[in-house]
Amino acid sequence: MYPLLEGKLCVITGAGQGNGRSLAVGLAKWGADVVAADIDRANAEETAELVRAEGRRAHAVAWDVSDLDQGRRVAAESAAAMGDAAILINNAGVIFRGDSDGEAALKAWPRILEINLSGTYYATVVFLEQLKRTRGAVINIGSLQSFVGLATKGAAYASSKGGVLLLTKEMAVEFAPFGIRVNGIAPGTMTTPMNPWIGKDQAKMDMLVKRIPMGRVGAPDELVGAALFLASDTLASYVNGIMIPVDGGFLAM
Repeated sequence: MYPLLEGKLCVITGAGQGNGRSLAVGLAKWGADVVAADIDRANAEETAELVRAEGRRAHAVAWDVSDLDQGRRVAAESAAAMGDAAILINNAGVIFRGDSDGEAALKAWPRILEINLSGTYYATVVFLEQLKRTRGAVINIGSLQSFVGLATKGAAYASSKGGVLLLTKEMAVEFAPFGIRVNGIAPGTMTTPMNPWIGKDQAKMDMLVKRIPMGRVGAPDELVGAALFLASDTLASYVNGIMIPVDGGFLAM
C-alpha cells in the first residue's frame, strides 16, 4: 500500500464488479478507504472484503442510483459509518444494444438514461455537502461514446455517456468555488461483464482490435492510474473539467 490517498474516503457506485471493483481495490492500495455501492448488495460486500484485505476500511451498501431518495439515505448512512466522502466515483452504468426503432430499445431508453446520466447527477448532489467539507474530487465514468458515435446500435447508451461528458464540464464550473474538482474517465473496450462477447466472438474481436493502436482491449485495472491521478490533490490540484480517455489509442485514429 502507498499512502497517496491516506485517510480519504472514496465512494464508488457500481462497485460490485468490473471497472468499479477494480477501482475500489486499486485505490485502496494507495490508501483510500472505500464505500462500495452497488444495486447488488452481495457483490458490493465482496468488493468491500477485497478492500479490507488491502488493510483499508470498507463499507458496503445497496444503491440504485436512479432513486434520489435512496441516494439521500445512502449518503447519510455512509457518513455515519465512515465519515465524509472526499472522492466520489460515479461508475454505475447499464447498456443496451439494439435497433433504435425496436420495441426493446424504446423500452430500455428511460432506464439507461435514469441510471447512466440521472444517476451520476443524483449521486453527486446527495454527496455534495460532504464534498464541500472535504474539498473533494468527483470522477465520472464516461465512455468512448462520450466523444464519438459507434456502429454498436446503442443510441441510449451513447446519449447518456455524451451527457455525462457535458455534466462533468458543467459541474466542474459550478462546484469549483467550493474547492471541488470534477473530472472524468472514458474507458475504451474493457474485459468486464458489460462486454460478454470478448474472447467469444472472434470476428468482432478482430474487427475491433484493428481499430485500437495498441492492438488489444483493456483490463479494468488499467483505469486505476487515471483515477488515482484525478483523485489526488497532490497530482491533479489544477485539473478540472476534463475527461481522460483510457482506450489504447482508439480516439487517436
